Amino acid sequence: MSLLFVIFRFFEKYKIHTQHAITVNYWVAFLCGILQYYSTVTEKCNSFTKLIKLSEIVSSQWFIYAMGMGVVFISIFFLMAKTTQKLGITTSVIANKMSLVIPVGIAIFLFGERENLLQKSIGISLALIALVLITLKDKDERNTINNTNPSKQRENSKKNITQWLLPIAVFIGSGFIDTSLNYLNENLVKSCDTSLFSSSIFLMAGCIGIILIIIQFLRNQTTVSLRSVIGGIVLGIPNFFSIFFLLQTLSDASYESATIFVLINIGVLLLSTLLGLVLFKEKLNLKNWIGVIIAIICVLVIHY
Repeated sequence: MSLLFVIFRFFEKYKIHTQHAITVNYWVAFLCGILQYYSTVTEKCNSFTKLIKLSEIVSSQWFIYAMGMGVVFISIFFLMAKTTQKLGITTSVIANKMSLVIPVGIAIFLFGERENLLQKSIGISLALIALVLITLKDKDERNTINNTNPSKQRENSKKNITQWLLPIAVFIGSGFIDTSLNYLNENLVKSCDTSLFSSSIFLMAGCIGIILIIIQFLRNQTTVSLRSVIGGIVLGIPNFFSIFFLLQTLSDASYESATIFVLINIGVLLLSTLLGLVLFKEKLNLKNWIGVIIAIICVLVIHY
Protein backbone atom coordinates (compact mmCIF):
# COMPACT_ATOMS: atom_id res chain seq x y z
CA MET A 1 0.00 0.00 0.00
CA SER A 2 2.83 2.43 0.81
CA LEU A 3 4.21 1.80 -2.67
CA LEU A 4 1.04 3.23 -4.24
CA PHE A 5 1.53 6.64 -2.62
CA VAL A 6 5.20 6.70 -3.60
CA ILE A 7 4.29 5.91 -7.22
CA PHE A 8 1.82 8.81 -7.23
CA ARG A 9 4.65 11.15 -6.27
CA PHE A 10 6.83 9.77 -9.05
CA PHE A 11 4.00 10.48 -11.52
CA GLU A 12 4.36 14.15 -10.72
CA LYS A 13 8.15 14.04 -10.87
CA TYR A 14 8.26 12.37 -14.28
CA LYS A 15 5.30 14.28 -15.76
CA ILE A 16 3.11 11.20 -16.12
CA HIS A 17 -0.56 11.90 -16.89
CA THR A 18 -2.26 10.72 -13.69
CA GLN A 19 -5.69 9.97 -15.18
CA HIS A 20 -4.26 7.92 -18.03
CA ALA A 21 -1.90 5.99 -15.76
CA ILE A 22 -4.70 5.23 -13.28
CA THR A 23 -6.89 3.92 -16.12
CA VAL A 24 -4.11 1.64 -17.38
CA ASN A 25 -3.48 0.59 -13.78
CA TYR A 26 -7.02 -0.78 -13.45
CA TRP A 27 -6.77 -2.81 -16.65
CA VAL A 28 -3.46 -4.24 -15.44
CA ALA A 29 -5.02 -5.02 -12.04
CA PHE A 30 -7.94 -6.70 -13.83
CA LEU A 31 -5.56 -8.92 -15.82
CA CYS A 32 -3.63 -9.75 -12.65
CA GLY A 33 -6.86 -10.92 -11.06
CA ILE A 34 -7.73 -13.19 -13.99
CA LEU A 35 -4.22 -14.66 -14.03
CA GLN A 36 -4.36 -15.16 -10.26
CA TYR A 37 -7.66 -17.01 -10.62
CA TYR A 38 -6.27 -19.39 -13.23
CA SER A 39 -3.00 -19.97 -11.38
CA THR A 40 -4.58 -20.95 -8.05
CA VAL A 41 -6.04 -24.28 -7.02
CA THR A 42 -9.37 -23.35 -5.44
CA GLU A 43 -9.39 -26.00 -2.72
CA LYS A 44 -11.97 -24.13 -0.67
CA CYS A 45 -14.38 -24.51 -3.58
CA ASN A 46 -13.64 -28.25 -3.81
CA SER A 47 -12.40 -27.92 -7.41
CA PHE A 48 -9.41 -26.98 -9.45
CA THR A 49 -9.18 -23.82 -11.47
CA LYS A 50 -11.79 -23.73 -14.18
CA LEU A 51 -12.78 -21.59 -17.10
CA ILE A 52 -14.52 -18.41 -16.12
CA LYS A 53 -18.17 -18.32 -17.15
CA LEU A 54 -19.46 -14.80 -17.62
CA SER A 55 -23.01 -15.85 -16.79
CA GLU A 56 -21.89 -17.22 -13.42
CA ILE A 57 -20.05 -14.00 -12.57
CA VAL A 58 -22.96 -11.76 -13.55
CA SER A 59 -25.38 -13.88 -11.54
CA SER A 60 -23.17 -13.80 -8.44
CA GLN A 61 -24.60 -12.00 -5.42
CA TRP A 62 -21.60 -9.68 -5.24
CA PHE A 63 -21.46 -8.67 -8.93
CA ILE A 64 -23.72 -5.60 -8.84
CA TYR A 65 -21.89 -4.37 -5.74
CA ALA A 66 -18.55 -4.88 -7.49
CA MET A 67 -19.76 -2.65 -10.33
CA GLY A 68 -20.69 0.09 -7.88
CA MET A 69 -17.40 -0.30 -6.06
CA GLY A 70 -15.58 0.16 -9.36
CA VAL A 71 -17.07 3.65 -9.69
CA VAL A 72 -16.04 4.51 -6.14
CA PHE A 73 -12.56 3.02 -6.55
CA ILE A 74 -11.51 5.09 -9.54
CA SER A 75 -13.01 8.26 -8.03
CA ILE A 76 -11.14 7.86 -4.74
CA PHE A 77 -7.96 6.79 -6.52
CA PHE A 78 -7.97 10.07 -8.45
CA LEU A 79 -8.43 11.96 -5.18
CA MET A 80 -5.66 10.00 -3.46
CA ALA A 81 -3.27 10.74 -6.32
CA LYS A 82 -4.14 14.44 -6.28
CA THR A 83 -3.79 14.64 -2.49
CA THR A 84 -0.41 12.90 -2.59
CA GLN A 85 0.87 15.17 -5.34
CA LYS A 86 -0.47 18.40 -3.85
CA LEU A 87 -0.02 17.83 -0.12
CA GLY A 88 2.51 15.02 0.19
CA ILE A 89 2.57 11.33 1.02
CA THR A 90 2.08 11.69 4.77
CA THR A 91 -1.08 13.81 4.51
CA SER A 92 -2.63 11.43 1.98
CA VAL A 93 -1.77 8.34 4.03
CA ILE A 94 -3.15 9.87 7.25
CA ALA A 95 -6.42 10.75 5.50
CA ASN A 96 -6.61 7.26 4.02
CA LYS A 97 -5.72 5.27 7.11
CA MET A 98 -7.65 7.31 9.65
CA SER A 99 -10.79 6.48 7.68
CA LEU A 100 -10.97 3.29 9.76
CA VAL A 101 -13.03 5.33 12.23
CA ILE A 102 -15.89 5.34 9.70
CA PRO A 103 -16.58 1.58 9.78
CA VAL A 104 -16.05 1.69 13.55
CA GLY A 105 -18.54 4.57 13.86
CA ILE A 106 -21.07 2.78 11.64
CA ALA A 107 -20.76 -0.34 13.79
CA ILE A 108 -21.49 1.75 16.89
CA PHE A 109 -24.34 3.95 15.70
CA LEU A 110 -26.08 1.79 13.06
CA PHE A 111 -25.49 -1.75 14.29
CA GLY A 112 -25.50 -1.05 18.01
CA GLU A 113 -22.06 -2.50 18.76
CA ARG A 114 -21.64 -0.82 22.15
CA GLU A 115 -18.76 -2.94 23.41
CA ASN A 116 -15.78 -0.75 24.36
CA LEU A 117 -17.85 2.31 23.41
CA LEU A 118 -15.68 4.78 25.36
CA GLN A 119 -12.50 3.37 23.83
CA LYS A 120 -13.90 3.60 20.30
CA SER A 121 -15.24 7.11 20.87
CA ILE A 122 -11.80 8.26 22.04
CA GLY A 123 -10.27 6.65 18.96
CA ILE A 124 -12.65 8.46 16.62
CA SER A 125 -11.93 11.78 18.31
CA LEU A 126 -8.18 11.21 18.05
CA ALA A 127 -8.49 10.38 14.35
CA LEU A 128 -10.29 13.65 13.63
CA ILE A 129 -7.67 15.59 15.60
CA ALA A 130 -4.87 13.83 13.70
CA LEU A 131 -6.52 14.63 10.37
CA VAL A 132 -6.70 18.33 11.26
CA LEU A 133 -3.12 18.54 12.56
CA ILE A 134 -1.57 16.77 9.58
CA THR A 135 -3.12 19.28 7.15
CA LEU A 136 -1.96 22.38 9.04
CA LYS A 137 0.89 24.38 7.54
CA ASP A 138 3.20 26.84 9.22
CA LYS A 139 2.38 30.52 8.93
CA ASP A 140 5.40 31.07 6.73
CA GLU A 141 4.21 28.41 4.29
CA ARG A 142 0.77 29.96 4.05
CA ASN A 143 2.23 33.36 3.31
CA THR A 144 4.68 32.34 0.60
CA ILE A 145 2.43 33.96 -2.00
CA ASN A 146 2.32 37.75 -2.09
CA ASN A 147 -1.04 38.64 -0.58
CA THR A 148 -1.03 42.19 -1.95
CA ASN A 149 -1.69 40.90 -5.46
CA PRO A 150 -5.45 40.19 -6.00
CA SER A 151 -4.80 37.34 -8.46
CA LYS A 152 -2.31 35.81 -6.03
CA GLN A 153 -4.86 36.14 -3.23
CA ARG A 154 -7.42 34.15 -5.22
CA GLU A 155 -4.82 31.53 -6.06
CA ASN A 156 -3.79 31.28 -2.44
CA SER A 157 -7.41 30.98 -1.34
CA LYS A 158 -7.99 28.08 -3.75
CA LYS A 159 -4.89 26.34 -2.44
CA ASN A 160 -6.08 26.71 1.15
CA ILE A 161 -9.48 25.23 0.26
CA THR A 162 -7.82 22.35 -1.59
CA GLN A 163 -5.57 21.74 1.42
CA TRP A 164 -8.67 20.91 3.47
CA LEU A 165 -11.10 19.42 0.95
CA LEU A 166 -8.78 16.81 -0.61
CA PRO A 167 -7.85 15.01 2.65
CA ILE A 168 -11.46 15.13 3.85
CA ALA A 169 -12.70 13.62 0.56
CA VAL A 170 -10.06 10.86 0.76
CA PHE A 171 -10.98 10.26 4.42
CA ILE A 172 -14.70 9.82 3.68
CA GLY A 173 -14.22 7.85 0.45
CA SER A 174 -11.65 5.48 1.94
CA GLY A 175 -13.92 4.87 4.91
CA PHE A 176 -16.77 3.96 2.58
CA ILE A 177 -14.52 1.55 0.66
CA ASP A 178 -13.23 -0.14 3.82
CA THR A 179 -16.75 -0.52 5.20
CA SER A 180 -18.11 -1.91 1.93
CA LEU A 181 -15.23 -4.33 1.32
CA ASN A 182 -15.45 -5.69 4.85
CA TYR A 183 -19.23 -6.19 4.60
CA LEU A 184 -19.11 -7.80 1.15
CA ASN A 185 -16.17 -10.02 2.07
CA GLU A 186 -17.93 -11.32 5.19
CA ASN A 187 -21.40 -11.78 3.71
CA LEU A 188 -21.29 -12.26 -0.06
CA VAL A 189 -17.83 -13.10 -1.41
CA LYS A 190 -16.53 -16.65 -1.07
CA SER A 191 -12.83 -17.09 -0.47
CA CYS A 192 -12.43 -18.78 -3.85
CA ASP A 193 -14.08 -15.79 -5.56
CA THR A 194 -11.69 -13.18 -4.16
CA SER A 195 -9.74 -12.81 -7.42
CA LEU A 196 -12.90 -12.58 -9.54
CA PHE A 197 -14.51 -10.09 -7.16
CA SER A 198 -11.42 -7.88 -7.19
CA SER A 199 -11.11 -8.20 -10.97
CA SER A 200 -14.73 -7.17 -11.46
CA ILE A 201 -14.15 -3.99 -9.44
CA PHE A 202 -11.03 -3.19 -11.45
CA LEU A 203 -12.79 -3.94 -14.76
CA MET A 204 -15.57 -1.47 -14.00
CA ALA A 205 -13.08 1.18 -12.90
CA GLY A 206 -11.02 0.59 -16.04
CA CYS A 207 -14.09 0.94 -18.29
CA ILE A 208 -14.95 4.28 -16.70
CA GLY A 209 -11.39 5.45 -17.23
CA ILE A 210 -11.46 4.42 -20.90
CA ILE A 211 -14.75 6.26 -21.46
CA LEU A 212 -13.28 9.44 -19.97
CA ILE A 213 -10.17 9.18 -22.15
CA ILE A 214 -12.27 8.59 -25.31
CA ILE A 215 -14.40 11.66 -24.55
CA GLN A 216 -11.28 13.78 -24.06
CA PHE A 217 -9.68 12.35 -27.21
CA LEU A 218 -12.75 13.16 -29.32
CA ARG A 219 -12.56 16.72 -28.03
CA ASN A 220 -8.86 16.87 -28.92
CA GLN A 221 -8.05 17.43 -25.27
CA THR A 222 -5.63 14.56 -24.70
CA THR A 223 -3.21 12.02 -26.13
CA VAL A 224 -2.01 8.89 -24.35
CA SER A 225 1.78 8.63 -24.01
CA LEU A 226 3.93 5.53 -23.58
CA ARG A 227 5.16 7.03 -20.32
CA SER A 228 1.61 6.98 -18.90
CA VAL A 229 1.11 3.37 -20.00
CA ILE A 230 4.32 2.30 -18.27
CA GLY A 231 3.33 4.24 -15.15
CA GLY A 232 -0.04 2.50 -15.13
CA ILE A 233 1.58 -0.93 -15.38
CA VAL A 234 3.94 -0.15 -12.50
CA LEU A 235 0.96 1.03 -10.39
CA GLY A 236 -1.47 -1.73 -11.36
CA ILE A 237 0.47 -4.72 -10.07
CA PRO A 238 0.88 -3.58 -6.44
CA ASN A 239 -2.64 -2.12 -6.53
CA PHE A 240 -4.18 -5.51 -7.32
CA PHE A 241 -2.16 -7.45 -4.76
CA SER A 242 -2.80 -4.90 -2.00
CA ILE A 243 -6.56 -5.55 -2.33
CA PHE A 244 -6.23 -9.27 -3.02
CA PHE A 245 -4.04 -10.05 -0.01
CA LEU A 246 -6.20 -7.88 2.25
CA LEU A 247 -9.34 -9.79 1.29
CA GLN A 248 -7.54 -13.14 1.55
CA THR A 249 -6.24 -12.32 5.02
CA LEU A 250 -9.64 -11.11 6.21
CA SER A 251 -11.11 -14.42 5.01
CA ASP A 252 -8.64 -16.42 7.08
CA ALA A 253 -10.30 -17.36 10.36
CA SER A 254 -6.91 -17.76 12.06
CA TYR A 255 -6.39 -13.98 11.96
CA GLU A 256 -8.42 -11.43 13.89
CA SER A 257 -9.49 -8.49 11.76
CA ALA A 258 -8.44 -6.08 14.52
CA THR A 259 -4.89 -7.43 14.44
CA ILE A 260 -4.80 -7.25 10.64
CA PHE A 261 -5.95 -3.64 10.50
CA VAL A 262 -3.67 -2.43 13.27
CA LEU A 263 -0.61 -3.94 11.56
CA ILE A 264 -1.58 -2.61 8.14
CA ASN A 265 -2.51 0.88 9.27
CA ILE A 266 0.51 1.49 11.49
CA GLY A 267 2.88 -0.17 9.02
CA VAL A 268 1.66 1.84 6.04
CA LEU A 269 1.59 5.08 8.02
CA LEU A 270 5.15 4.75 9.35
CA LEU A 271 6.67 3.41 6.13
CA SER A 272 4.95 6.01 3.94
CA THR A 273 6.03 8.86 6.21
CA LEU A 274 9.62 7.58 6.15
CA LEU A 275 9.60 7.22 2.34
CA GLY A 276 8.17 10.71 1.93
CA LEU A 277 10.93 12.17 4.09
CA VAL A 278 13.76 10.21 2.45
CA LEU A 279 12.75 10.09 -1.22
CA PHE A 280 10.96 13.41 -1.65
CA LYS A 281 12.37 15.51 1.20
CA GLU A 282 8.86 16.22 2.46
CA LYS A 283 8.89 18.58 5.43
CA LEU A 284 6.67 18.11 8.46
CA ASN A 285 6.18 20.86 11.02
CA LEU A 286 5.62 20.24 14.72
CA LYS A 287 1.83 20.08 14.31
CA ASN A 288 2.20 17.51 11.51
CA TRP A 289 4.47 15.31 13.64
CA ILE A 290 2.00 15.51 16.54
CA GLY A 291 -0.71 14.46 14.07
CA VAL A 292 1.33 11.42 12.98
CA ILE A 293 1.86 10.36 16.60
CA ILE A 294 -1.83 10.85 17.44
CA ALA A 295 -2.78 8.82 14.36
CA ILE A 296 -0.69 5.89 15.60
CA ILE A 297 -2.21 6.18 19.08
CA CYS A 298 -5.66 6.30 17.50
CA VAL A 299 -5.17 2.98 15.70
CA LEU A 300 -3.87 1.35 18.87
CA VAL A 301 -6.77 2.71 20.97
CA ILE A 302 -9.45 1.51 18.54
CA HIS A 303 -8.05 -1.99 18.03
CA TYR A 304 -6.71 -2.70 21.50
